[in-house]
Amino acid sequence: MLGLALGLTLLTTVGNIVGSVLTAYSVKPGAFAQARLRWLLGFAGGFILAGALVEVLPHSVEEAPAWGPLLALGGYFLLYAIEQVFAGHAHAPTSTEANEHTLAREVDRPHLPITPVAGMVALGGFLLHDFVDGLGIGAGFAEGAGLGAFMFLAVLVHEVPAGVAVASLMLGSGRGRLSAVLAGTGIGFITLVAVPIPFWLGRINTGLTAGLVGLAGGSFLYIAVHSLIPSAVRGAGRWGFVAVPLGALLGVAAGLLVEG
Repeated sequence: MLGLALGLTLLTTVGNIVGSVLTAYSVKPGAFAQARLRWLLGFAGGFILAGALVEVLPHSVEEAPAWGPLLALGGYFLLYAIEQVFAGHAHAPTSTEANEHTLAREVDRPHLPITPVAGMVALGGFLLHDFVDGLGIGAGFAEGAGLGAFMFLAVLVHEVPAGVAVASLMLGSGRGRLSAVLAGTGIGFITLVAVPIPFWLGRINTGLTAGLVGLAGGSFLYIAVHSLIPSAVRGAGRWGFVAVPLGALLGVAAGLLVEG
């Protein structure tokens, strides 16, 4: 099962790299490319939101009633803390919009100048987030093939946008194209590194794997509600909002399929 988990996670790494390469070598995408990105963000946000509420968090609470809810809350506030630290370092003190530059807003308006410190803080945040994604995939497969496949899909659908975001932040902080691509590659490979950990922890205590599913679920909930969906809705056009419920419907369907 670990081999299958690693093999599928490699696809999420490819998604990160693809997103970063497209961003690094297409600094000013046209309106059509922006619209497609917003659709992808909305679809991913809806899918992850529904998956977290329908499949991931209920499973964690059922299998680990003590640790599951606590780790889910921890996953949510972990990403909250990362975003607040980034926002605090994003721009020079003279900026009148310093408090508005959360990760979602930086993705919404890529390549605007941000401080070099903010670029490194953001990269650290993405590395930590994708590490949690890897823990979620590993924990899902440790719990069963069906849940593992669902966790993989939930991660996969937002990895191209993650690659776009981290590359945009690197470019916005004054770094070059190579740094942008390496950043996307780095967050992809750290997901792979995290996958085996739940398998090892499961040998110590089987409840830990279900708790780690909750940790990933909390992070899913945060990134869907505060990053992906807001970035997708702003300027998405007349029918752009359709991507979010469409993603949610497919997320629910995938969750029910796993249960079946």
